[in-house]
Amino acid sequence: MQRSMSRRHEGPGERVRAWAWSLVVLGCGHAAACVVGGRFECIDDPACREGGIQGTCERSGYCSFPDDGCESGARYSRFAPAALATECTDVPGTTGSTTGFGATTHADASEGSDGAPPVDAGPPAVRAPHEVTCGDGLTEAPELCDDGNLQDADGCNHDCVPSGTPLWTIVENGQVGGDDIAYAVALMPDGDIVATGRTAGDSGDVWMSRYDPDDGTKRRAWQYSTALADEGRGISVDAGSVIYIAGTTATEAALQNQFLRAYYDDLLDGGLPEGNVELLWNRTISSPMAADDRGRAVALRPSHDQIVLAGSYGHVEAPTHPDAHARGFPPDGTNATWTCSAGIDALGNEAWAAAVTVEGRTFLGGTVRTAMNNGRTDAWLGEIDLADGTGTVGFAWTARVGELATNEVIDALALHPDGALVAAGHVDDHGFWSIWTFDGVELTRTVADDPEASEIRGVAVDGTGAIVTVGQHASAAGMLDIEVVKYDPGGDVLWTDVHDGEAHADDRAHAVVIADDGSIVVAGQARAPASDSDIWLRKYAP
Repeated sequence: MQRSMSRRHEGPGERVRAWAWSLVVLGCGHAAACVVGGRFECIDDPACREGGIQGTCERSGYCSFPDDGCESGARYSRFAPAALATECTDVPGTTGSTTGFGATTHADASEGSDGAPPVDAGPPAVRAPHEVTCGDGLTEAPELCDDGNLQDADGCNHDCVPSGTPLWTIVENGQVGGDDIAYAVALMPDGDIVATGRTAGDSGDVWMSRYDPDDGTKRRAWQYSTALADEGRGISVDAGSVIYIAGTTATEAALQNQFLRAYYDDLLDGGLPEGNVELLWNRTISSPMAADDRGRAVALRPSHDQIVLAGSYGHVEAPTHPDAHARGFPPDGTNATWTCSAGIDALGNEAWAAAVTVEGRTFLGGTVRTAMNNGRTDAWLGEIDLADGTGTVGFAWTARVGELATNEVIDALALHPDGALVAAGHVDDHGFWSIWTFDGVELTRTVADDPEASEIRGVAVDGTGAIVTVGQHASAAGMLDIEVVKYDPGGDVLWTDVHDGEAHADDRAHAVVIADDGSIVVAGQARAPASDSDIWLRKYAP
């Protein structure tokens, strides 16, 4: 089943503006009172005017207006609480009387109710301050929304912040200028955020930073610097806080090799201590041919007993036509238990993404040259055949996703809680994501139907089956803007955030991760005014 839908939807900013406008319409311009959550609270009689009729600010703090149908002669307005709205006020002098602060009773103002001179009772009691309660269904400042419950990710969260609201943003320039990019992001067991990518450095260095999830404060900065170009393209973390980074490193012969490295960060809390980020082991993989070998992704089996490195490897017969390549390593980084470098066919192909199930089923996605050999690529995905789990292995199945007219790619894979595979990338110059069975059957496909070109570079799925995609979207000016979209489990758009960087140039998101509380962290790059890219991270409300 193929489904296409628009991504132009109202964002959190539009919802907040609409809410603010409704307050103005209902009278918040008055200095003495304000409509909050459908209630109009007053502090004096002049605040109570409607249609030219002067009302009374009752002791309850709500307005009443003259009404001969009430024994008291007054009736509450429709903006009083539900228990009072449009009800008659109490008769003065009875229990529960709510005569207004500045109002007179229906007795002669110069006498008491028995004709005796009035007794000065002092100033009226001051009402206790109203307590704003999130979850009561009343949107009251400083709340931005209130849907009557304390659930997250349903449009209005437990803290009365709309879903999809940016909570913090990091724009980080590298130490020596140049292009700095966040290619991958993951979560530590304690909830800290770790990201990796490329910083200008010595012709390009691998970097890794660790951030506080609450406010984005950098807790650790680390850089792997050599005289040659390096970049981290994938990152995963196991339950023991070991960090695995996959990427590409240059050789003296101006070629590229894959690498997979394991690190341990002994940071426990606070600041930027001088503690050590320990390199536990390093594996560099080079094909026997004079070819470029690239590390694109790293995936952990959920039991953490296998680390999968994915990328590309020099073709045995044609070095310029790389093969999709993957290896499975034990946690100690010793020799790979299996290797897959056969490619999905005889044409050049690369793996850009990997995913591993609890049972160890291992999936790759990427690009393959078209059968027309016209320099264009199709998107593809497949499952590695690990029936025996050792040696050199091939594919159990593969599938192409392409139109033979444009370059198409699968950039990201994620596992769905319903036991399916989510693939994302772009087809026909438009971002897409699709759901597949583990046996290679496409169940549904969602393609952006905007006229502008777009691409999805990262995808994540939460425990409910909601899907978050990140990437870039061409603006009307022809530049690329970061685009983050969240879909409900049925595939309908919940919210969209589009970010145009300070330089109004090309900005891209590359990766996304969802925390246990449903919050979303996106990593990428934003073009700086000086024309270089800066590291960019943003956290969103569920």
